[in-house]
Amino acid sequence: MRPGVHSQAGAALQPCAGPGQEAGGPGADQGTGLVNVARTVVGTVREDAGFLARPEGALFVVLHRPVDRAPSGLLTVCGSLFAEQHTDYRREVRLARVLASAGVAVARFHYRGVGNSGAGSTSLHAFSRDVLDVTRAVAHAGSLRRVAFLGVGMGSLIAAQALFDYPDAPLVLWKPVLDGTKFFKDFFRARLAAATRIGGSRPAPTEDLLATLAHEGQVDVMGFTVTASLYESVRGSHLAQTVPRQPRPILVQPFRGSRATGLEQLVADWKNGGSDVRLEPVKLAEDPWFIPDGAEIAASILATEEQLMSSVREWLVGAWRTDE
Repeated sequence: MRPGVHSQAGAALQPCAGPGQEAGGPGADQGTGLVNVARTVVGTVREDAGFLARPEGALFVVLHRPVDRAPSGLLTVCGSLFAEQHTDYRREVRLARVLASAGVAVARFHYRGVGNSGAGSTSLHAFSRDVLDVTRAVAHAGSLRRVAFLGVGMGSLIAAQALFDYPDAPLVLWKPVLDGTKFFKDFFRARLAAATRIGGSRPAPTEDLLATLAHEGQVDVMGFTVTASLYESVRGSHLAQTVPRQPRPILVQPFRGSRATGLEQLVADWKNGGSDVRLEPVKLAEDPWFIPDGAEIAASILATEEQLMSSVREWLVGAWRTDE
């Protein structure tokens, strides 16, 4: 769950634990390890939104689980950042409900320093620690042996770092960022496209933006705060160098855009390293500011997203089945 997004309309939220209770301690919600939990049921899916209390700062977590059975495993979502969340958030929620209906628990969360989570350092390494905190706590509370990760956009680099602690975990990548430097170059350039689309004034040159970032430690880009620590940790990061070399099942789903360039070679390298990799291009746009308006376009996007969710569900369940 991301800021400004609430439970499905009409669903009753039920508090399950009081303030100040530590995750896993007396009074914490059994089965989730979360405190201050609000619960709702959407069809056959139970959704618990609460906080994972940790000394480094609380993490806001939403856990999706099937109502009628014990989950077969856990998928942790490493979400995208900045403007891409405008479209990715809804997809992450939809996927979580699709997988939970199929018997898979899904944990979504805010990185520390972002959204509803507590304050914390913002960097790839710090965010990967957040991923591990959530994954370990939820897996332990639910006695879940199988774990998988989804990296969306920039979340691909974050998920890759978390894999070192889970050498056999399946990995799903949506529109993965291959090159951190290029990601920020495209993000800063997108200010021009966004300003043109809304008829706004021309934004400051990227050089001025970077000077402000270096001097003040953070800068606003289209309403999103970019910190110097995050920028420096991402710049120079490459997915090819970040994903551990241990063989694992990997599903790569690139969207339409520049990030698809170079993926074939990376997939070939992973296959040569012993990983079982499926490359499955998706007819969706990487960037939210390049999506045209219109009912027909929206319907086409929805149909494509349904295929995307179905493919992930079948692939993940199959990957775990081969592990039995």
